[in-house]
Amino acid sequence: MKFPKYGNSFSTETIAQNAIKECVLAMIAILLLTCFISIMVWVNNLPTTFFSLAQKAYGIGTNSGLTVPKAFLVSGNQRYEMTPFVHFDGKNMNKIIYPSADITPVLTLQEGGEVGTEFSESPVSVKAYIADYEADTPSLHALKELPGNNFEISGVQGLWNIEVHAVFPSHDGLGNSNSSYRYASYELGIDMMPMVFTKNANEIGQNVCANKETGIAKVSGPNGPREHQANFNYQQDDRNKSINVNSNILSIESVKVNSSYIIDLGQEMPICSLSLIFSNGDKVVNHFSIQTSTDGAYFSRPIYYDNTAAVSGEESYDISSHFPVTTRYVKINFEGNTQGDVYAPMQVRVFGNS
Repeated sequence: MKFPKYGNSFSTETIAQNAIKECVLAMIAILLLTCFISIMVWVNNLPTTFFSLAQKAYGIGTNSGLTVPKAFLVSGNQRYEMTPFVHFDGKNMNKIIYPSADITPVLTLQEGGEVGTEFSESPVSVKAYIADYEADTPSLHALKELPGNNFEISGVQGLWNIEVHAVFPSHDGLGNSNSSYRYASYELGIDMMPMVFTKNANEIGQNVCANKETGIAKVSGPNGPREHQANFNYQQDDRNKSINVNSNILSIESVKVNSSYIIDLGQEMPICSLSLIFSNGDKVVNHFSIQTSTDGAYFSRPIYYDNTAAVSGEESYDISSHFPVTTRYVKINFEGNTQGDVYAPMQVRVFGNS
């Protein structure tokens, strides 16, 4: 009888087969676990991954060989790398990526809190905003500046982009500074929560902007005041320039740097924002500031803005870091741009609660 022999042979073969199956199952489990971990890492680092893809598609190097300085938003003890989307290298403007209205918040911030900024290079100046790209008209809300390139969080609660605009000294090929400058704008998705204490009804009502278009009574330009609904010319640098004003829109053909325009609303009223259209808004970053006054003589501290260069059309700029503001006069100061010292044609509208 050889049955015991056959029995022993069958048992050994079965054990070997089971071992192979277990090994294959273990390898499959390891592969599945590796894929799962990779997916989780990719999801948790989605902004970084997306920007890496954008880098390959658009590139962040400039024609001069200089790369975009890195920017970080600092909250508490954490640093969050921001995504650059526009960079001016001193000669050419590079659009890296369009800021998305579909926001994935990287951190949660509380209204009234503070954030800081850090850079891989020392900037000349820094400005910060809450940006809304989801609306029909993209808008910027200036954050209150604090010492040390820090900012106070304010604006409307919800999911937003926080933007940082920075100016850096320019360099030649040898690393020496020259008279030009570099400019970069960065963004990061945030979830902004309301203050921990409850506001009373009056305070809530005062902080709501209806954004109704407001009439313009008079405009004072480089050559003095003019009534509304008037077309007039003035002489500047041996060239004729024109300004057209109707009851709601201020149209300016062109203006040189360091020029100011004062809009007289005719009476004091709660004002929310200015809406500007630069004819070269998608190709040039224009620098300007906004001030307000009740008497036309003493103006508030300027709020500094840049158009985002993301769109060619209209953009809205809040008139204060804490809006609305009751005022009669709105002053716009034009302070240069990345193309030169002359602004192209533009239109200005005022929005408020009246």
